[in-house]
Amino acid sequence: MQNDNYGKLTSEVGFLTDGKWRNTVYIVCKVCRYHKEIDCGDFLLFPGRDGSLRLYPVSVIERIICCRLDQSECLMTMSNLIFQEWYAPYLTALRVPEQKCPLICWYHCQNSGS
Repeated sequence: MQNDNYGKLTSEVGFLTDGKWRNTVYIVCKVCRYHKEIDCGDFLLFPGRDGSLRLYPVSVIERIICCRLDQSECLMTMSNLIFQEWYAPYLTALRVPEQKCPLICWYHCQNSGS
């Protein structure tokens, strides 16, 4: 991750969660049909400063806060399959290639400014 994105994420995470994960949705990625990429694994979904949804790998968040997240402290937990079903229209609009993980693509897309 580039330094400017890392700084942006650090600021966003601190502002939105105030160090608490109660306002996030924890997305569990146990069942996956995609090739494992860097930062694959579970994700956190939370509202951005402008109200848009932000999706970040738990591994990235844990590196920022230097501790392990407890998914039981989140607002709710859902599977990646349910998440993909709920957000299918948005993922379709992102034009995610069939062979790519839609969550990783969403993450990269929101950080590329697209």
